[in-house]
Amino acid sequence: MKRSTYQQTNFISSGKICFVIIFSIAMAFLESAVVIYLRELYYPEGFGFPLKSMDKTLMLTELLRELATIIMLISIGYLSSQNKRERFAIFLLSFAVWDIFYYVFLKALLNWPLGLNDWDILFLLPLPWYGPVWAPVLISIMMILYAMLLLNSLKTGFPFKHHIRDIIMISLGTTMVLYSMMEDAIMMNMHGMPVDQIALNHVPISFNLWIYFSGIGLYLYTGIQIWMRIQTGKQTSHIITF
Repeated sequence: MKRSTYQQTNFISSGKICFVIIFSIAMAFLESAVVIYLRELYYPEGFGFPLKSMDKTLMLTELLRELATIIMLISIGYLSSQNKRERFAIFLLSFAVWDIFYYVFLKALLNWPLGLNDWDILFLLPLPWYGPVWAPVLISIMMILYAMLLLNSLKTGFPFKHHIRDIIMISLGTTMVLYSMMEDAIMMNMHGMPVDQIALNHVPISFNLWIYFSGIGLYLYTGIQIWMRIQTGKQTSHIITF
């Protein structure tokens, strides 16, 4: 296998990665601060389902805030490097750190969640996402591991190419994970309930573990296959050919 001509000097520095992590933690605090304000206004007795009705302007602001958060996370990845794989890796890393520390700050400031099995509304776009706290945290841990795999492959000079199989597996796994979180909202919407009414009427009770962990399994399988290809590339690169 021909060693990549990707220059290690172009690799994103450890210092820059540290600043990305600091940025993500700061974003997590801002996110948790907004939630704390909302809970003080709407849930002074404690958070619970179904969600309480909010002013339309405030609801629109909340939806746009969520969209702005994703744009900011994509932007930090884009600005951090000129390499597409590094950009994607930094996006995954920043998203995961942001998501984990969001719960860390809520726990520190509100003593919530009381446990990893507590239910949370994870996102509102395009439909409400529901799940126990451990579900997004586990995804975030996997995102960090995959980001490290990408970054390490670039740093060591073996930037792998995604096979079409990798893309299919990751896409299918993502679809399954997202479906497990939006299953109730999808069913309610299919039965005629408007999107803006779903969060105001739904009380999550069960989580589709089978679909969720099937998606996680596809992530793990693909990650292991990629790691094995990288290791094979490192081994064959030392073979002298004439």
